Amino acid sequence: MQMALRRLGGHPRVAPASGRCGARRMLAVPPVTASAANASGASMYAPAAAASPAEVAAALSGAVPAVPAAAESADLPFYSQYPLDRKSEWRRDGPRLNELFARPDAKLIPLLRDKVLVRPAVAADTTAATTGAAATADAASATAAAAAPPPPALLQPVLLCPASAHADLVGSSPARPFLGLDAHGAPYFAVGLPGDSPAGLAEAEALAAEAGGGAEWRGARLAGPDLAPGDASLLAVASGLMVWHNSTGFGAASGGPMVSTPGGFSRKSAPPPPPPPPSADGNGAAPAPAAAAAAAPSRPESAYPRIDPAVIMLITSRCGGWALLGRKREWPTDRYSTLAGFLDLGEPLEAAVAREVAEEAGVAVDLPSVTYAASQPWPFPRSLMVGFFGRAAPAASPAAAATATAAAAAAAASVRKRASKSAGTSAAGDANAAGDGSAGGTGGGGGGESTVMAAPAASKGRAWWQAPPGSAGLPEGAVVGGFDLLPAQGRRAALDVGVFREEVEEVLGGVQALQWPVVDEDEMEDVRWFHRDWVRAVFAAPGGALSVSGAGKFNVPGPYSLAFRLITAWAGSLPGEAASKLDGGSGGSGCSSGTATMPLPLPASFTASAPTQAAAAAAASADGEWEGDRIPQVLIGEGTFKYVLARLWDPRPESEGGGRSKLLVWGDPRAPYHNDLLQKAKQMAQRYGGLKVTVLGGGRIRHDPQARAIDVYGYSAAFGPAPHELAAALLARWYPLYDKDNITVSYEGY
Repeated sequence: MQMALRRLGGHPRVAPASGRCGARRMLAVPPVTASAANASGASMYAPAAAASPAEVAAALSGAVPAVPAAAESADLPFYSQYPLDRKSEWRRDGPRLNELFARPDAKLIPLLRDKVLVRPAVAADTTAATTGAAATADAASATAAAAAPPPPALLQPVLLCPASAHADLVGSSPARPFLGLDAHGAPYFAVGLPGDSPAGLAEAEALAAEAGGGAEWRGARLAGPDLAPGDASLLAVASGLMVWHNSTGFGAASGGPMVSTPGGFSRKSAPPPPPPPPSADGNGAAPAPAAAAAAAPSRPESAYPRIDPAVIMLITSRCGGWALLGRKREWPTDRYSTLAGFLDLGEPLEAAVAREVAEEAGVAVDLPSVTYAASQPWPFPRSLMVGFFGRAAPAASPAAAATATAAAAAAAASVRKRASKSAGTSAAGDANAAGDGSAGGTGGGGGGESTVMAAPAASKGRAWWQAPPGSAGLPEGAVVGGFDLLPAQGRRAALDVGVFREEVEEVLGGVQALQWPVVDEDEMEDVRWFHRDWVRAVFAAPGGALSVSGAGKFNVPGPYSLAFRLITAWAGSLPGEAASKLDGGSGGSGCSSGTATMPLPLPASFTASAPTQAAAAAAASADGEWEGDRIPQVLIGEGTFKYVLARLWDPRPESEGGGRSKLLVWGDPRAPYHNDLLQKAKQMAQRYGGLKVTVLGGGRIRHDPQARAIDVYGYSAAFGPAPHELAAALLARWYPLYDKDNITVSYEGY
């Protein structure tokens, strides 16, 4: 029987490129009232008119009223939603800028080095007034619910108004940048406070106290995520500019002093000081001002804010089901993100993607697959993040082998360097660090002997995650498939219990095609592959990672980051908290049960060139959700217990949405027999549309969550031994924080 395989969670639906982002603040428009509907003869709940650009901008604004043109940036990344009309053509017009600064509605943004002055945001009025005395109670309640605004930002900037009342601050500031006009035409400027002296710090604290309302100085980067996107973008630009002005007091070529231009977006050589008045020396001669003439540059020097471009990329496996994420040692526990890095001089963006992934993860990238996704300014202090999607090169390709060799050499050199700096480093510790190339402390290590029951030693020979030896000599793109992916014992077990060839390819093919990261710990603490199904499950879980077995405290950067957009675009869903925050809990946003439509469509070229398996999965998921997705693919406990490998399948014909299947790995310390696990799976399958379960063998599992280690071994007296390599691959999919070397397979023992 030919069966269409379907992984849990399926392939994410790709949102139309022209569609609006589903994960953004929604503009609620109240329905018409009963009286208005009756007067016009229309339905009480007639479709609301499309929101104007001004209304969209108002819905996305924070403390700074956004101009209508800002509505076009509503779908852009967080720091790209600049709320002002920059009016860059006015930056050289000093008299005009002075007039704007003197206006009573001019706003001034104070800055203290890289800090901004913010206060807790005032909660918006969520009470919606109904129009029309004849509105019914139902219409009134519907109107109030529809008009409820999205959750407000936690912080808002302190804006000094009128700006001219604080002209004394400008005198000690290196610049007075003009930032633009808001929706009401009010001009915005920035000013830097001196923070390099006790007097300057005291002045800054006095300004915060004068602002009141709990105002305090916070780092612009830390405060940004708690601000509205427009406010955060504005403060980030102002902060980045002021940091640049403070660090560019002198010209790089001449060494002479530099001053800000009127608009504050460039600096130029300071005019030479006037010559001193003539004075007679002892002989009555007037000396020439030689020192002043020597200090004045022959040609005026100009400087502009430097922008450091960086690439940030989501690299996936060849089939698209796995994504490469990493973490730095100083990040919060179990925080993972996309890889990123700065460009080298003269380097194209696409080449930088491949180089950074090779340096940080030891994974070769298929350069033609690198596709632009989005960009975002990251002015902390002066970066531009350019986002890309890309795919890893085949594991058997020469590029992958060369990259892995170079990465292993770099990792070994890093270990030797650290060992030379630490006299207390033991030889055993050096050998362990150099041996597996993984980041210390993340995988959990070997964990020592089990306190429950010692499992048999892992089978010698090829590991479950290693490709067959013959695949290395095949042409690029050609792979060994089917039962040849299994070693001899696993192949015999699979044939005995009736595993399908397609099931072996779906479970093991993608894993064995992965390039396993070789991490240079000077760059990253850990880099590993995560499966889309697992990421989607964590995002959808009501309690997040804390409610998912083996997920630790897994988390990704917040919606303010480009990494968030790349990860959620690939996963096809949003974390529950992020979906609620972005959409205000709106039922019309596509968010339900903690998921939402992806905020960034995958490029057509990326999906069109994917392998046939991914295309088939996408076509299958387009038919709608499958009841089998509600049944967990991996369900195990802790300690040592029996497990079964089973096939969950839909007996209906494909024309009625059937013909789908997936493998299950279920084990429970409370189950005395393998058949108890099978019956439990059958009962659950029957409740979901009459699905069927076929057992495919069994064995035992020893699971040590503290050591993050799983051993799969033994056999079932009733059903025979399962092909444990398939079980190990599925366990690795659903326990990605466990190192692959800590998931072992053996056919010995019972």
